[in-house]
This record gives sequence, structure tokens and C-alpha cells, in this order.
Amino acid sequence: MSNPEDVTPTPDEPQEDGLGPSAMWHILVSQSALPAMLNQARFQDEVLEAHGRSEGQRWEYDGKTSQLLFEGVGFFPAQVLGTMAEADGTWLWAFANPSLPKTATYAAAQLRDEFAQLDAPTPLAEDVTRRIGVLDAAIVGAWNTEADAYYVAPTGGGATAVFLVKHPELAKRRIPYERLPLAISGILEQLPVDHQLLIEGWRRSEPQGIHFAEGPAGSGVITARAEGLPVGEDGRPDPAEGATWRFEFDEQGRLASIGGTVGEVPEGADPESD
Repeated sequence: MSNPEDVTPTPDEPQEDGLGPSAMWHILVSQSALPAMLNQARFQDEVLEAHGRSEGQRWEYDGKTSQLLFEGVGFFPAQVLGTMAEADGTWLWAFANPSLPKTATYAAAQLRDEFAQLDAPTPLAEDVTRRIGVLDAAIVGAWNTEADAYYVAPTGGGATAVFLVKHPELAKRRIPYERLPLAISGILEQLPVDHQLLIEGWRRSEPQGIHFAEGPAGSGVITARAEGLPVGEDGRPDPAEGATWRFEFDEQGRLASIGGTVGEVPEGADPESD
């Protein structure tokens, strides 16, 4: 894999009325981040750290077969979303990279075509851009193409690639909801997301077994409860079953606190489900 040479990124546009590409991208990242990162936590457990696998073990991508190999685990169907050039920080979408076969880039092309229907432009209209980073590209790509995870890796040619992983067996595995507060903290540390859109994006994704409720009017509180999560292969309840999370926002719409409990919630203390 490599980037074509002598490409010139699209310059930033002057401020215009309405949402520009960067503003629209900010919304998409904020809405996609939490459901994508929870899927990513599952991928970390089930693939990247499976069978004692270490981070330094070999990986390999075959663009002709669109297969991503993780040494010690196996092959996974994967598409290339794009590459970030280390030299100048430019992002190249896979659909504009002539060194890649179209069989490996159709997910990126579909994402471009889907976002073209939005009322505002996005960086997907630019083959090469400086508007985005590797992590936010991975998050938006993974969630909005219905991939099960993303994988970020150096290509060895002065670039970092983002792969979108899709695998039916991986999709059947549990989401580790007990890591929800850590996932949120990680997102807030790494990305300048809108805090309210972060939680609302997760809510709109309609996660299985998660029920949401608003707090009293004007309280700035949203509560989520895990109830009815799929049981494990051994027939036991999911470890997060019965957990609750309480998100409180300040007057500026920022997350002021995240509280929660793990285990069965006492009768009568459940938040109202949707």
C-alpha cells in the first residue's frame, strides 16, 4: 500500500453561511464516537488480545482478497478507509488511491456517496484533506459503514492506514458495556467532540439491551440501564446486566459527571425505559 506522489490537498475554504465541511465532520464524529468505540472494545478483547496475542504480532493485508490477517487469530474481511501521510499530515481517502484495487475501497466509496446526500458538505468530498485525523476518520468510517471495528496500522511506506473490519462471528460477541465510562473518558481525552451529541449518538444507535430515560426537566440528566442483554454461550447473564449509568451535563452542555452502578438495580429504582 502506498500514497500517490505529488498530491495537493484541498485548501481550507473561507467561512460560509451554514455548516462547512469541518463543522459537519465534527457533528459526525461526535455522533459516531461512542457506539464505534464500544464496538472497538469488543474487537480489542476478541481479536487483538485473543489467545494471548500481543500488540507486536504480525498483521498483513491482501488488497486483492480484501482480507486482513492477524497472526495467531486468523483472517478477517476488511476494507481500506484511507491513509494518513506522516510527512505532511494529509489524509487520502481509499477511493482516490490508485494503488488500491476497487475491491478493497468500495466501503470508502459508499461512505462518500452516502454523505453526499447530507445538507452540508463533508471532507469526503475531497480526495485529499487536512481537515481530519486518523482516529476520527476510523470512528466515522467504522460506525457509518456498519463495520464491526477498525484497525490502524503503519504501512511501512511513510503512511498510517485505517482498515474497516467486518466479520459475522465478531458481531455476535458481547459488547463490554462495563467499560463504558472508560470509553467515554478516552474519547473526551482524544477528540474535541460535542458532549451531548456523544451520548445522543449512542442513544440513537438503539443499542440492544440498553434503555434510556431523561431526568427531571432542566436537570441535564440522562440515565441508561442495561436490561435484557443477550446471555453468554454458557447461559449466564451478561456481566453488565443490571448496570446503570447517569450522565449529568452542565449549563454549557458538557459532561459534568458520569455515575453508575453495576449489578442488579433495586426494584423501583430503575429509570423509565423508552
